[in-house]
Amino acid sequence: MSFAVQAQTRLQPTLDAEAVFTSNGNFNAIGPKQRDTVLTVSPGLNVNVVGANSSLIGQWQFKATHSFQGLQPDSVIPSGNLKLHTDVNRSGAGLDASLGSAQVASTLATSNAGTVSVSNQYTNTEWRLSPYFTRALDERTVLSARLTRGLQQTSQVDNTLASRPDAHLRDDSISLTQQPAPLGYTVSRAWQSTRSAGQADPVLSTDSSKAIVRYALNTELVLGVQTGVERIQAYPTRFVDHPTGLLLDWHPSERSSIASGLQQREFGRAWQLAIHHRTPWMAASIQADRGPTTSLFTIGSVGSGGSARDLFDAMLTTRIPDAQDRAAAVDSLLTSRNIPTQLNGSRDFYSLTAQLRQTVNGRFVLMGRRDTWLNQAGLIKTSPLDTGTSSDPLSLTDPRHTRQYYVESQLTHQLTTVSSLTGGLRWTRAREQVPGNDPSVSRDFTWRVSLSTNMARDTTATIGLRRVLKHSAASSSSDEAALFMGLGHRF
Repeated sequence: MSFAVQAQTRLQPTLDAEAVFTSNGNFNAIGPKQRDTVLTVSPGLNVNVVGANSSLIGQWQFKATHSFQGLQPDSVIPSGNLKLHTDVNRSGAGLDASLGSAQVASTLATSNAGTVSVSNQYTNTEWRLSPYFTRALDERTVLSARLTRGLQQTSQVDNTLASRPDAHLRDDSISLTQQPAPLGYTVSRAWQSTRSAGQADPVLSTDSSKAIVRYALNTELVLGVQTGVERIQAYPTRFVDHPTGLLLDWHPSERSSIASGLQQREFGRAWQLAIHHRTPWMAASIQADRGPTTSLFTIGSVGSGGSARDLFDAMLTTRIPDAQDRAAAVDSLLTSRNIPTQLNGSRDFYSLTAQLRQTVNGRFVLMGRRDTWLNQAGLIKTSPLDTGTSSDPLSLTDPRHTRQYYVESQLTHQLTTVSSLTGGLRWTRAREQVPGNDPSVSRDFTWRVSLSTNMARDTTATIGLRRVLKHSAASSSSDEAALFMGLGHRF
């Protein structure tokens, strides 16, 4: 069966400007409380190029910031994400590539609320190249292979911040999968490593072989068992793991799905859970996992915030089955209702060692005729990946244990066909501890209200207020009140 793909090219320049009048320009920087006016101008480009065998989709922006009181240096910082997908002659072989850039705070105690200070943040720019091959051997059996190489470069505006080394990623895999009817299987081999420039040993390296047997009880419910062997190098330890566990894949309806896995590992239990449900007016998701990882290569991580576009996309799936048409409809919906979809999520944790990471993230959006309610909450815990080979926890390269909680809610009410009112609340708490020392705890609370109106078809003006309260045991508490005004245009 062949599908005709209509080629389309859409390059949309954008220009956003925002002025913030703040009571504390040093809210996220070192220094006394001082008033400031911060101007940000952000030219950008939205890209949607779709051809018969390839696509390039994403957005890119350069954010120029100026502090009129000189509390932070002038800067021009990139941000965005571009994704290229190619499928040579629709043969199942091609190349995926991506470029992403995002800003991260310099420490876990730094809040990502309030007026951003470029003197207290890093910019991560991440490149990935991934050639792949997929071949259907018969109507049930598929052979797949993929090679991925990644590079992450980190820069900072303020030279007083310690420089961070480049990071290199390798992620290769090959698998043979037969869909259950009612029995099926997957056998796979994978190699993964994350290496920091200047280090002789990788931060985390795995070499795994895995076998999965699945049994379909019916068309909605599939159960599975898995076993395998995995060689792990997590500096300064090496060990051999034998993960064994159970899998579940349940689709109780076309609008709901539950996928989960539980394994017994050398470091304890590991698990993965993904729950999704959608209706034409609501979408919700819960994702949870526990396993070894690093704090590198996290651009676009769903569990830590980012865009909520996928929730709105899910709500429109039944009405608009075509993915390209649906993406355009989501853009139109968000623009017409002036809905802010960016979720701040968790704070940023950086470590040059392997970590045992546990996350839980729940997101929920409810949309009525004039109201849109967007929510998320989550937990992130990290600890050194230690299998008990180190009798003294302080002998580990990075012995820190961290725990983060975050809750965020925002409500948008459409006042007229061109104007909307948005209010939001956000609370975060971060705890960091080295064994034997007192924990360092910080938390912040933010409320925000803004009024947006479409001055023309492609021009939106926004004015609003926000209030941020921050308490940190490591530094003095601080607060900020700010008036912000913005203007955005899509050419």
